[in-house]
Amino acid sequence: MKNNNTTNFILSICLATYNQPKTVKRLFESIIPQLNSGINSQVEIVIRDDSTNSETEKLVKDYSKKIPISIRYFNSKKE
Repeated sequence: MKNNNTTNFILSICLATYNQPKTVKRLFESIIPQLNSGINSQVEIVIRDDSTNSETEKLVKDYSKKIPISIRYFNSKKE
């Protein structure tokens, strides 16, 4: 997952989730069509996942390869 702590983001999309990979997928699917290359470097998605399984983490990793914005993922159960 991308992590660029030196960028000044103009938009941070924060999501707290627990065993909701379908909700996270809907988030990504709704954001992708709205991205344009001009602001991609100024947008970040921050996801805090409290689940014990790795479904959401795998989904986030897959989407981080597909979309050109910063994605930060935290799982409190695995840290």
